[in-house]
Amino acid sequence: MAKYIVTRTEPTIYINERGKAVNGYVIYAYLPEFNETHEVRVERLDAESIKAILNSLYQSRVALTNLEKQ
Repeated sequence: MAKYIVTRTEPTIYINERGKAVNGYVIYAYLPEFNETHEVRVERLDAESIKAILNSLYQSRVALTNLEKQ
């Protein structure tokens, strides 16, 4: 099973980590394991960068699930 599926992208303007308004994209990523869709904002539709961000999102979500097991 896929960890995540990119279901949609949209152009947007958002505030980046430096507090500046930038043109970019909203990426909608579905996590089948959790039946959840999350939004991620990026400056470019660069597949490798987005892959790293979505892998990090997935790992963070797994960690949240494992909180109750600790």
